[in-house]
This record gives sequence, structure tokens and C-alpha cells, in this order.
Amino acid sequence: MLAAQAFDFYPGKRPGKGTKVAYDLIRSKVPMLKDDRVLYPDIEAIRQLTGSALGGQVQNARVGLVSGFGMITYDRGLASCAALLGSA
Repeated sequence: MLAAQAFDFYPGKRPGKGTKVAYDLIRSKVPMLKDDRVLYPDIEAIRQLTGSALGGQVQNARVGLVSGFGMITYDRGLASCAALLGSA
């Protein structure tokens, strides 16, 4: 969600093929954050997307992204991580 927001702030920048699949999927459920709003519904929409199989494979991709997101209940903290996996 954060990465999608970053692309929205730089409309001249174009994501790669795989990132574009993820961006379009996120934006199909969560609109750009233009004004303050409660983010729980957005986070839940993304959580539901990541809980299901996605048809977003990129043919002939040599690098894949694996990511995770977690909520910490101590004062609304958020955590995320990502790893790039590649083939030799």
C-alpha cells in the first residue's frame, strides 16, 4: 500500500511488469490516500487480497518478490518486510 502511494506521488515514474501487477491489484481495492481517513478498511482489503491466490505471475521473470505485513497491537505499530528471490 505504501509503495502504491509512492508511485501515485511520482506519476512520471513507471513500475516494472511485476510491480505494475501488484500496483493495479492494490488500486483495484484501495484508492489513493488524498485526505486523512481511517486505514483499517484499506489494510483489511489488502489482507484479504494476500490471503488468496493471485493471477499475477510475470512470464519469464527472473526475480520474484516475497513480502509480509504485520500489525503490532502495542499502540498501533506496523511492520513489513520483503525479500527478492532470483534464479541463477
